[in-house]
Amino acid sequence: MIKSVSQSVRQSVSQSVSQWGILLSSIVTAGVVSWLVSPIHHGLVLITWVIVGSGLLYPLFRKIYHLAVRNGVERVLFCLTVLVLMVLPMCHLSNEQNGGNENRRLATFPELTIKAFYDGTLTGNLENFFNDRFFGRQTLLSLHKNFSLILGNGKESRLENNSAVEGENNWIFYKGDKSIELYQNKLLYSDAQYEDIKGNLEAQKHWFNEHNISYFYIIPPNKEDIYGEYLTGIRKIKAKDSDRIGLLVNYLKQNNAGCVPIYPLKALQTAKNSTNDLLYYKTDTHWSERGAYIGYLELMQQIKNQYPDLNILTEDTMSFNKHNKMDNGDLAKMLGMDFTEQMKDVSYVVPEPVNGWHYQIVEEKKSKDGRSVFIRTINNSKNFKVMVFRDSFTIALQPYLSETFHEVLFYWDHDINKNKDVIVKEKPDIVIAETVSRHADNVLLRDGFREVGN
Repeated sequence: MIKSVSQSVRQSVSQSVSQWGILLSSIVTAGVVSWLVSPIHHGLVLITWVIVGSGLLYPLFRKIYHLAVRNGVERVLFCLTVLVLMVLPMCHLSNEQNGGNENRRLATFPELTIKAFYDGTLTGNLENFFNDRFFGRQTLLSLHKNFSLILGNGKESRLENNSAVEGENNWIFYKGDKSIELYQNKLLYSDAQYEDIKGNLEAQKHWFNEHNISYFYIIPPNKEDIYGEYLTGIRKIKAKDSDRIGLLVNYLKQNNAGCVPIYPLKALQTAKNSTNDLLYYKTDTHWSERGAYIGYLELMQQIKNQYPDLNILTEDTMSFNKHNKMDNGDLAKMLGMDFTEQMKDVSYVVPEPVNGWHYQIVEEKKSKDGRSVFIRTINNSKNFKVMVFRDSFTIALQPYLSETFHEVLFYWDHDINKNKDVIVKEKPDIVIAETVSRHADNVLLRDGFREVGN
């Protein structure tokens, strides 16, 4: 009886000690890891990371302990090795601000808010942060590609994640914002949406007319709509001769809409078929300067109909000999790969005025992530004041617009509705809205322009 009680007490003490040992190991490990990854704290209390880490590590360490008790040391060593391999990359997260030869800012640790948690942006931003700073990820991806090439009898497997996919001939395409579904024409507008868009655009045009302002809206096509033949294994499934914006433009024209977006899809396709100039960057989602210049000409053709005396940058006044390099664009960054070697012989034409540039940037405001959220340019030799509401596709358009008009104000914003007071205050002659095709709903459907009074 006494022996049985003594054995039971020893077993109870042993289990208690082991549980405390597991808990202590979890806390110490979480503390070490939290300290090593200190660049991601951004003002958060270290103890928070220790508590969260301990809660995650405790059940894992407990499982390893019970495996050791039942199965011996070999399996424990295996489990510990796997654990180290999982944690090791996190112990070398980069604290750099810029991406070296990629000419970009690395993703920063996202702000932990309830809104970000519920709308799903937190997990995506955490993934971008980790992908940018994961120690050895570049090497692992390179090894994976090389082994796939060997095991695939010389055929490379394409690199792909939730953000980007590698196509043929080192072309990379964006996968976010339902870009692939849009390319396949799975997300065409409905008849009801056609009517809503028509009414919304006409309401915008009417408001601008009341304030003696000319209004133009340009939608740059998505990259895959121009170079979709390199998007391996993905084909359009509906309306192969057009896409949702092309079909929308046709509808608006057929129904005599008061405002029709400028969509330079055909102009870009024609230029692609008649020249070797690359109109979009191979490793970036944006159009090149050459592609942007084609979009500029399409836009100016419409503006010149209302302003016949406008002196635009026609092709006979431009030089097309200078070349620009782009090794690692935003899509290469999303894949976590270095394409410097693959891009060493790839260059891009930059159209420039034969007589040089004359505009000046007189005011610029940048956000914390380095974006130029506001730019004001002046060209004293030209006429007309212009306001541009835009996204990143206007970066390549900016020089051409700035050289064409006397004063241009660039706002990194799509919401014209909330900027009515600013527009009235600045009194521009022309307002231009620019939105890349995949984000066109921001202006076409979500602006709510008709819901607000004058």
